[in-house]
Amino acid sequence: MARTPGVFLMLALAAPAALATTEDELRERDDTIADLVRKVDVLTDEVADLRTQVAVPTETELKSAYGLGPAASKISASSAASRSAATARRST
Repeated sequence: MARTPGVFLMLALAAPAALATTEDELRERDDTIADLVRKVDVLTDEVADLRTQVAVPTETELKSAYGLGPAASKISASSAASRSAATARRST
């Protein structure tokens, strides 16, 4: 029974040190979590920006050609290019 008070005394002295380490570990864990949350927010914003850039094409200048309005000229120009490419393939 003489050892029992010594064990309790040792535990009583060691407990604050163990709590301090636990508090430091908790602070470190909280800092790590906050850093990861910040990184996830940055990456989320980057992905949203990339999706917007891919989904919304850059505006090209519309020009009138073949006596048609700009929108019709765009269609006519692309179909004229397709026809000339097809004709070039047939002639070779």
